[in-house]
Amino acid sequence: MAEEAVAQHQKKACEEGHTIVFLDESGFMMQPTVRRTWAPIGETPWIRPNFTRTRWTLIGALTVAPHSKRLGCYFFGQAENAVTEDFIEFLRLLYRQLRRRLLVIWDGLRAHLKAARLLAGDPRFRFEQFPGYAPELNPVESLWSWCKHGHLSNYCPSPF
Repeated sequence: MAEEAVAQHQKKACEEGHTIVFLDESGFMMQPTVRRTWAPIGETPWIRPNFTRTRWTLIGALTVAPHSKRLGCYFFGQAENAVTEDFIEFLRLLYRQLRRRLLVIWDGLRAHLKAARLLAGDPRFRFEQFPGYAPELNPVESLWSWCKHGHLSNYCPSPF
């Protein structure tokens, strides 16, 4: 990686041996997101959902290892809303998987800030925050958008 083409926080992460982690969470309803679709002429497409209010929360991370330029995608799912302890557990599991110090870049969600305060003394983690409300800066937001409005559109999961 050419040093001139790398942002300042990426240079520091590279020098200190951190893997850059973009982290975010999102909720997924088990009802289909209905979108326009194609069908043979004269045949109306039908979606038969199970109409449950079941919801899943996913914590997702896209990782970049600056030295190797290796990208990774990691998920942690649960049926409840994500709280501070879930983010801490996810980061510890991610560290155990990658075995490298992590530079975590995330938004200003209170659970994120509390997790950052609780892990502040841990040398395995360093935290940076996106400015204000800027979802376009977080690549995980694009992943959620693709899943919800692209890949999973018109998809009906079968009832459990």
